[in-house]
Amino acid sequence: MSRRFKQNTLPGHSFSDKDALCYFKELSDHLLYLINNDDDENFASHYSVLGEVLCYSQAYGNYGKLWRDTFYHCHPGKPLEECLAMALRLPPMGVYILERVAHCYQFSDKKDEAIKLYENSKWDKRDLTYEYLSYTNDVSKDDQRNAISRAFKRWSDVTPLTFTEVTDGGADISLDFVVGDHGDGDANAFNRKGEVMAHAYPPGNGDIHFNDLENFAVDSGTADGIDLEWVATHEIGHSLGLGHSEYHKSVMHSKYPGYISNLQLTRDDVNGIQAIYGKNKYYVPMFPSHSSQAPDICKCSFDAIITANVYKDTYVIKKRHIWKLNEHGVVDTYPRKLSETYNYLPGNIDTGFTSYWSNRTYFFRGDQYWRYYGYILEPGYPKSTNATGIPRRPDAALVWPGDASYLIYFFKGPRYYIWSEYDETIIPGGVGLISDRWSGLPKHFDTAFSRDGDTFFVKRDKYWLVKNGDLKVSEGYPRSTSDDWLNCV
Repeated sequence: MSRRFKQNTLPGHSFSDKDALCYFKELSDHLLYLINNDDDENFASHYSVLGEVLCYSQAYGNYGKLWRDTFYHCHPGKPLEECLAMALRLPPMGVYILERVAHCYQFSDKKDEAIKLYENSKWDKRDLTYEYLSYTNDVSKDDQRNAISRAFKRWSDVTPLTFTEVTDGGADISLDFVVGDHGDGDANAFNRKGEVMAHAYPPGNGDIHFNDLENFAVDSGTADGIDLEWVATHEIGHSLGLGHSEYHKSVMHSKYPGYISNLQLTRDDVNGIQAIYGKNKYYVPMFPSHSSQAPDICKCSFDAIITANVYKDTYVIKKRHIWKLNEHGVVDTYPRKLSETYNYLPGNIDTGFTSYWSNRTYFFRGDQYWRYYGYILEPGYPKSTNATGIPRRPDAALVWPGDASYLIYFFKGPRYYIWSEYDETIIPGGVGLISDRWSGLPKHFDTAFSRDGDTFFVKRDKYWLVKNGDLKVSEGYPRSTSDDWLNCV
């Protein structure tokens, strides 16, 4: 059967591939110059450049892969060679290049972690067809057809969509096991195993290409076999319009988790796909509800409030649960167990914050701290705070927007402590009385956080606003967290 190729378009994307590639190369060359001519101390100041390179390197494949993975996994201050070594230990799950461009240029907010790839982009019909252009030789045809059929069924079970296999051509979604250059451009060729396992086109095309250099397996927990059913379920999600989720247990998370017996969509996957297509009228949610076990945040103090990830989503944490907030109050799929969002994180934390310049999220409890990239705990954590100068059981921690160097401020009782993330120690002269630096704050507070240049100090059900790095509380505060943030009734 002849190969079919379809027009690739990105709604709302105005620049040409050639222009974008040139700009990416220009940024990459600039980054190389900065690293080669500056000392490590100034590496952090180049993260804004790295951020731009990230978008293009994700979009244009092999040319920028090294820098992309360095950005993902390098903590500022580490030698470049060590950063690259860290990056290479985590091969990313593949996804079609335009999804990455869309992620960079079209989205500033999302309903759930599993988001639409393209604005107003979804299949305009409910009954979709798929066909095989080729098969892998790793498993029998019947086994792979059954595995991929189950993968489609996971999405049809929760939406009004149907999927039917056809053999006479003209299907909406074609499935192809290929190697090398297979018509998607040099940057998307499958030239080796262990990197990109598959990629998928968005709705309107939807074709899925599997890297046949991989050793695919079905219903097998062997270490050397890639679970075809998980990869297919993930890529079908992209074909239907979903992007990557930052929830580490989601099928739409970017990292391949290994074989999972009894694979199921998570609540995050279901919320994401139903936001696009609606619910299957026969669908009955099977997710356990944790809300009855969770504290009522309208009637209690908070352990921590953080603004996490590149979208600066705001989360409230209390004991073993986490709530996500938006402009309307608590997002309707919350609360969730804290450990389901941040793997291996215990409850009853003291405080936490997300660093603007390293994009790492830190949590503190007792004399230990945990560091996450996205929602994944980084190797070597938790660690002890004993050598850092951070007080035991801090009340609050935040990135103070009044400092261009993005120093971290810890608060404990009447004192503040200024901590350098780069050096991982309290800076010289970095301890003082809160009342000597800020005016109008309560003597003690439960937590604090910064967002978009403003800083919020919270005590029980009240909060105090300090705007744009000022050192005094704005007029009209304190105000009610229940009324302004939680939409409590």
